[in-house]
Amino acid sequence: MVNPEILERSEATVLGEEGCLSVPDERGQVARAETVKVRYLTLQGEQIETVYTGFPARIVQHEVDHLDGVLFIQRI
Repeated sequence: MVNPEILERSEATVLGEEGCLSVPDERGQVARAETVKVRYLTLQGEQIETVYTGFPARIVQHEVDHLDGVLFIQRI
C-alpha cells in the first residue's frame, strides 16, 4: 500500500489488544472501527479502493496511524 487513505470508518467499533515494535513490551486495549474503506496506490501506480473488516481493518488503522504520527498508546 502506497499512501493509504481511510475514506470511511464504520460506526461500529471493536476493542482489541494491540502492541507495536515502536513501543516494546507494552500492550493495551484499543477501540478501532470494525470496517474501513481504504484508497491506496500499488507499487505500479494503480489506484485501489477496498474494504477491510475485522483484524485486517485493525492492522490498516494501526499502520495509517503510524503514517500520521500516532502510536497505539495514544489511543488507550
